Amino acid sequence: MLRLERMRRELKRIQRELGTTMIYVTHDQLEALMLSDRVAVMRSGRIIQIGTPEEIYDNPKDLFVATFVGSPTMNLIEGVLELKEDKLVLKTPSHVYVLIRGAECSMVQDLLGSEVVVGFRPEDAEVRNDGELEGTVKLIEIVEDRKMLHIKINENEVKVFVDLLAPFVEGQKVRIKVNPSKLHIFEKKTGRKLVKEVVFK
Repeated sequence: MLRLERMRRELKRIQRELGTTMIYVTHDQLEALMLSDRVAVMRSGRIIQIGTPEEIYDNPKDLFVATFVGSPTMNLIEGVLELKEDKLVLKTPSHVYVLIRGAECSMVQDLLGSEVVVGFRPEDAEVRNDGELEGTVKLIEIVEDRKMLHIKINENEVKVFVDLLAPFVEGQKVRIKVNPSKLHIFEKKTGRKLVKEVVFK
């Protein structure tokens, strides 16, 4: 692993010193994000999205890019979008998840009643007492200098990063708050992203 990291740094250094355009082909998405100024994500020989590593990671064009780029992968919950008073909710067969309180209706009005996949990355959620999502810690992993909690929320499992010294235990009930500006909403049928950003009051 250390040898691989050194090789990546050396490739980056050589490219900067030469000051020339290099095309680097890899199946390792982490490597692509680390080495590139611009990334092209391909599927079945077709370019799906081109952008900076930050653009690809923070604003994936569709569900394929969202799940291909990033480790651990993006959390996904399928359901139907509804608006109840000022709350944007995701209705699944067994539960209704409050995604955002104070949601701006105009941003999602055309999506209400649609079958969607809502996604958020593990680092874009926090374990907080005022969180909208409630679940049970099923597994705790040490990932470098953090813990990653695997949290079962009804039929779904999501991953959330917490501090390495945070005193969580398996079986513990927790609540999760997702950063509203980091929610991704995809059309279930096509996988395309429906809104760039959900605005909240």
